[in-house]
Amino acid sequence: MRLNFLRIILLALALALALPISAQAGSTGGVEFAPSEEQGPKVDETVARLADEKSRVNVIVYGSDAVGALTRIGASEIEFLALLDAARGSVRSSAVDELGRDAGVSYLVVDAPVERTDSDDDDLLPALSFPLLTTLYPQIDQAPAAWRQGYDGSGIGIAVIDSGVTPTADFGSRLTQVRLASSGTSLEDAYGHGTFVAGVAAGESGDGRYVGIAPGADIYSLNVARGDGVFTSDVIAALNWVYNNRQARNIRVAVLSLGETLPSSYKTSALDAAVEILWRAGVVVVVSAGNAGPDTAQYAPANDPFAITVGASDPNDTLGTLDDTIASFSTYGHTLDGFLKPDLVAPGRHVVAPVPAGTTLDRTAPDANHVEPGYLRANGTSFSAPQVAGAVAILLQHDPKLTPDQVKWLLQQTTRGSVSGTPGG
Repeated sequence: MRLNFLRIILLALALALALPISAQAGSTGGVEFAPSEEQGPKVDETVARLADEKSRVNVIVYGSDAVGALTRIGASEIEFLALLDAARGSVRSSAVDELGRDAGVSYLVVDAPVERTDSDDDDLLPALSFPLLTTLYPQIDQAPAAWRQGYDGSGIGIAVIDSGVTPTADFGSRLTQVRLASSGTSLEDAYGHGTFVAGVAAGESGDGRYVGIAPGADIYSLNVARGDGVFTSDVIAALNWVYNNRQARNIRVAVLSLGETLPSSYKTSALDAAVEILWRAGVVVVVSAGNAGPDTAQYAPANDPFAITVGASDPNDTLGTLDDTIASFSTYGHTLDGFLKPDLVAPGRHVVAPVPAGTTLDRTAPDANHVEPGYLRANGTSFSAPQVAGAVAILLQHDPKLTPDQVKWLLQQTTRGSVSGTPGG
C-alpha cells in the first residue's frame, strides 16, 4: 500500500474545483458596498449590459430586504447568502430596473459564472529538486514527482502532537512551538521522538541530503510529554488547541505517533471522540498503527475508523518495490469494532531524520544508527505516519477544498496495492 504521489496529484487535479470569484468593480476586500444615490445607479453596469443581451440575468442583491425584493419581481432560484448578508436569484431582464428601484435593494451585481483554475501546465509552480537526496523513503513514496510539479506542502500547517520539536536548521522559520495551558512541559524535545517525526513529515537539511515529504509545510509542535507519563487528557488538550487554532493558522493535518495502552472501542474512547471532532472540522488526522505485530489493532487512536492509520513496510533498503514486505513489528488486524487496520503502510524501517544531540533517542541509539551528527536511523510506525501526513499536506496545497474523507479516499485509491505480509496481501 505504497503512496504514489504522482498519481495522487493527477487524481487531485481531476477533483480540484477551485472557484475564485473575480472582484466586481467598486468592491472593497471582495465585498460589494452599496453606492449612495450621489454615486450612481443601484444596478451594476455588467448587469445592465447582460440585461440588454439576454432574457434572464443571475444577480446578487444587497440591501435590507434583498430576498423580499427578488420575490416581489418574480425571481427564481432565490437563495440567501449569509456570508455576504445578500441574496442571489435569476431575474427576467425586463425586471432588472424595477429590482434596482426597490426600496429593499441597495445594490445588485452579476452572479458571474465560475470555472476551474486547474491546468495541465506543470510549470505553474517552480519545480523543486533535491539532487543530493540520500534517504530512501521520499523516493520510495515518490515524493520527487510532487516536488517536480512545485508541490511541497507550502502554506499547510501540520500539528505534531508528540514529545515536542526542537528548533533546528531543518525547520527554519516554519516551526512554531506551542505551549499548552494545561501543561507545564518544556517546549523543547528532551526525548527526540517529536523532532524525528517532524523531520520525516517536513524537514529539509541545508544541503538537501535529508528531506521530509512536505519540506515547505509549517510545523506546529505540541509537547504532551510529562515527567509522570502522557495521558489521554494531555493528547486531548493538544487536539483542542489544534481545533481552536486550525483556521487562523491553516492547520489542516495532525499527526499522532502515539497510542493508548488499554484496548478500547472507538464508540467509548474519549481520544477517538476528540479525533473525530477534528476530522469533522476539516483536519486530517494521521496516526501510527503501533508496533505490536499482528492482531493488535485495538488501541486508540489507531482503532478509529475515520483517522488514517498507518502501518510500516520494510523496503529492504532498496528502491524497488517487489521485495517489500510489511515490517514484522507493524500492528495490523481487526479492531474491537471489526474495522481492518491499518489503512495504509509506508516505509518504517531504516528511516533517517534529525534528532537533537543529547536527547534520549540520541543517547540510547546504537552507534551504527548515527548516520552522521544530528541524524539518526530508526524503525517504527511512528515514522511511517508522518510520511502520510506530508502527503496530505501536498494534496491540500494543491486543492485546499478537499475534505478529510476525500483525502483519505485519494490516498487509498492511489497506493501501490497490498504489500507482502499485510492482510489480503
